[in-house]
Amino acid sequence: MNAKTTQIKVVLVPLVLAAVGLVQASFAPAQPQSQPAKSRRSERVHMQEVQVASPDGKIKFTVPSPVVVKAERLTLTVTRGDTVVIEPSPVVVKLDGYDLSSGVVFNSLERYSMDESYPWSGAHSTAINQCNGVKLSLTHDLSFTSYTLEVRVFNDGVACRHVIPGEENTSRTPDEYSAFVIPDGSTLWYGGLADGHYETEFVKKNISEVHAGEWAGPPLTFQLPLDAGYASITEASLVNYSGMGLEADGRRGWITVWDTGSR
Repeated sequence: MNAKTTQIKVVLVPLVLAAVGLVQASFAPAQPQSQPAKSRRSERVHMQEVQVASPDGKIKFTVPSPVVVKAERLTLTVTRGDTVVIEPSPVVVKLDGYDLSSGVVFNSLERYSMDESYPWSGAHSTAINQCNGVKLSLTHDLSFTSYTLEVRVFNDGVACRHVIPGEENTSRTPDEYSAFVIPDGSTLWYGGLADGHYETEFVKKNISEVHAGEWAGPPLTFQLPLDAGYASITEASLVNYSGMGLEADGRRGWITVWDTGSR
């Protein structure tokens, strides 16, 4: 496997270490102050939130979520204006047993934009690819695995993927359990996986009625509360890659599960 690619602003703040010494009596010999032991955790650089906005400025993708900016766990949030579309959700990508999304070091940030169009067969004759993107260079501090988290934000949606380099003749075991937490009060339409989700009948439920262990095949579509709009969770860029399923956690979250047989 050459690389693993999954689909679904960095201000570096140094961690300051301080040592407090005891004040000796004036006649006592001066004692050297002890310094706390250094570790990868104590020297890790935390990042402030990285936000990517759509070309029209209405949709925003934030990593990590503002409420967990110092939690050392990659998370994501999606908003449209003042409306939360995806609540703070954990990003979980594993490689050879290591959770690459926990205990990460942020190396660099690259921003870019795309604006192109090309002929297309379907509902419209011309496809438009217009977005703002960011590539976050990260390193997992236990396995020293370096990889890229890439995010693109369009005027009508968002996308993200992990790109993990690998040696051509080296076998590796990737997996993903990233989640999408849907706002309370949302209405969902989705089909299960038992009879093949491409042809199965879709059910309609309030997010509060979804129990842990329920399955859905993409797309999973939902209406936000207060008629704030609709959204769908689906997969993309599946050439030579596995298909995605979603498993409910019973807490309004849907966890990505990939078909490892086709990886």
